[in-house]
Amino acid sequence: STLEKIRRGSRRESRPARCPATRRRTQHRGTCRSTVIPQADRRGQTRWTMGTELEVVETAKPPQSDPTGSGAFLVNDILATWPAARLDPFLLWHEAGPKRVEKPLPLGMHPHRGFVEAPYFKKGPHIMIDRWNPGNSEPTAEGHMQWGKIGRGIEHGGRFVNSYRGMFHVFQLWVNLPAERKLDEAHFQDALPESLPKIVAPGATATVLLGSVGGVSSPIDQRDAGTDVAYVDVELEPEARWEVVLPSRHSTIFAYVAAGTGSVCGTAVSSGEVARLDGTARRLALRADTAFAVMIISGAPMGVPVAQHGPFVMTDKAELRQAFLDYQTGRLCGPSCDYTVYSADGGRRDFSRSIAAASASSLCW
Repeated sequence: STLEKIRRGSRRESRPARCPATRRRTQHRGTCRSTVIPQADRRGQTRWTMGTELEVVETAKPPQSDPTGSGAFLVNDILATWPAARLDPFLLWHEAGPKRVEKPLPLGMHPHRGFVEAPYFKKGPHIMIDRWNPGNSEPTAEGHMQWGKIGRGIEHGGRFVNSYRGMFHVFQLWVNLPAERKLDEAHFQDALPESLPKIVAPGATATVLLGSVGGVSSPIDQRDAGTDVAYVDVELEPEARWEVVLPSRHSTIFAYVAAGTGSVCGTAVSSGEVARLDGTARRLALRADTAFAVMIISGAPMGVPVAQHGPFVMTDKAELRQAFLDYQTGRLCGPSCDYTVYSADGGRRDFSRSIAAASASSLCW
């Protein structure tokens, strides 16, 4: 099984081969275009601003990968086209669905170390468990965002609600940690849907999942992780336009089209395509032809060396070997884990749990 391969320290690389099918946009590479851009418009409703628009330098159609090794759960590997140097501070971005759930699909217990795992449950209820919370039976609500600073290590898993028959759509984002934070104790922050702020304009709604965008901030606090990223879910009606000014520190920027057709900074894109943008400018503009859903990530590069093997992300091979040894000898996870839950109207609940006495194998489905 995949779990047994991890325990034995299998050297098989889990990441799929890079996809060569990249369409490059070079007509304005390395330059910025000063242009007049509408803030949002639909059927004549327009607010115009002057700004410098980001440039799409590449677009790609992501390949699919099989993170569980079972063949039953394929995902779109959104960032697989680019080498790690182009992704910093991001490591991985997966899309599962949109797809109809016909039977529950369990994702068994598995380990991680050395980064932040940030799943976004756009559609469909999901149940998450970990070594400190093995009996959890409360499903996530549609629109739930989690920020999990894994640090020294976690073992967790998940499954769909047994009775659920409907659509699911989940995004999984991995963000690197600074070298000095890779062995921190684990801390999970969960933002309930009602706690996530929205930017509403005519024909457009943007949900700020992480970071600060357009003067609006997610409740999730990245300071204890030492990261600086933004994550936005934007939905536009046909013919609508929307723009945002991204933080000046963020030079790594990607926009993924989850549904529909339209354009990103003047470049035509359609469902399933991802655009990499030149980070020398600040303004990102979207225009919808049809109903248009776009996921945006941006971040400040860390310059931290990346040594990755499967579920472990460290800075060199020696640290990777230690991660496998710690997992094989039961020393991966700390004795406790901190949790923070954000709710409506600024509500916040902090608590801690001690590690479960059960072994990892007894928690697998």
